[in-house]
Amino acid sequence: MKKTTQPKKRWLYGGMRAVVICIVLGIFYLTIYFPAIKALSKDGLPNGSMILPTITGHAFPLLSHFVIPHGWMCEATEPVCVMWSIDSAPDSIPWVMDGNPGYCHEQIMQPTSECDERSEKVGAIGLWLMLLIIYFIIGAITIKK
Repeated sequence: MKKTTQPKKRWLYGGMRAVVICIVLGIFYLTIYFPAIKALSKDGLPNGSMILPTITGHAFPLLSHFVIPHGWMCEATEPVCVMWSIDSAPDSIPWVMDGNPGYCHEQIMQPTSECDERSEKVGAIGLWLMLLIIYFIIGAITIKK
């Protein structure tokens, strides 16, 4: 009689299966689902097109640009004029905007674009890793004994 051994770490197999499902779903959304919806719709993505990726959790890493705060993990070092005018006012700073000389009435500091892009990538990678970990945990918990 042939004796089969049951794996002792079934939770690991369940978690790995769930991670594979997560990756396959992510590839499906990026290569088939969104391109097909975009081809069928002339005005971009329709309103209901994000329901399925949201249910599976894949919408959050895909929309990480809106989830991660601007300049997360960056020091604000670049001055930016948020209130520009051609007219001078007390305490205004001479400022050239789009080739036009004028005055900046309100200036704020923001992170450099390189640091902002880097922090956005780190945030997106972090959200993808969190999604994989969540799928792993769900797979490990729901595996039948």
